[in-house]
Formats: sequence, structure tokens, C-alpha cells
Amino acid sequence: FNDRYPVLFNNLVFCAAWDALFNFLQLMSMFLVMLMSVSRCIAIALPFHEVRKYRVLLAFYLYCMLLITQTGLVVPLVNGLTVYYGADSAYCYKWYEDTVPPYNNTGNTTTTDATGAYTTH
Repeated sequence: FNDRYPVLFNNLVFCAAWDALFNFLQLMSMFLVMLMSVSRCIAIALPFHEVRKYRVLLAFYLYCMLLITQTGLVVPLVNGLTVYYGADSAYCYKWYEDTVPPYNNTGNTTTTDATGAYTTH
């Protein structure tokens, strides 16, 4: 079951982009639920107060900019950070080189070679 070939996830660049996109979408969906909940609470507590659309959009755009800045500028600058594909869960993970190496469920270590392809030891 866990001997499946990772296809595109074997590429380090694709796996890093997938991880960034997946995390961005997770955080954005939580933020949008929070934004909608706050606007509904304001509408219930203050029924005659109009929630202005531009403030909601401003909050949305500012949060997008924050996430893009964090994902695009801050995370790649961290020394020792790499992304690897976990075959047991079919997911790309961030891994810091100064921590214990990641293991798949067979007990083998998964690392990348010079070309960015994943190898199992």
C-alpha cells in the first residue's frame, strides 16, 4: 500500500509549492470563517449598524498580503528548512535539518539527492 510512486511530489519544487498552497488555503479558510462570524455577530448585536463592505475586503486583502509575505519571504529564508514527501500520508512536510530526520512507516529515512529527487535509505 505504501509503495506507491509519488509522481509530481517527488519533485522538491512542486512539493514545496504544494505545501505553501495547502497551508495558505487552510489559513485563509479559517480566517474567512472568522471574518464571517464576526460580521454576523456585529449584525446581531447592532441590528441597525451597517457592516461596510470595504472594511471586510480591506481585512481580507491585508490578511492575504500577510500570508503571502510569510510564505514567500520569511519561510524560504529559514536556514536548514527543506520539504519532503511522506509516502505514508501522501503529504508534503516541512523539515528542519537540525531536528530528527523524518521516517516513513517502514522505518526508512527519506532524503533528497542533488537533483531534488527523494530517496529512501
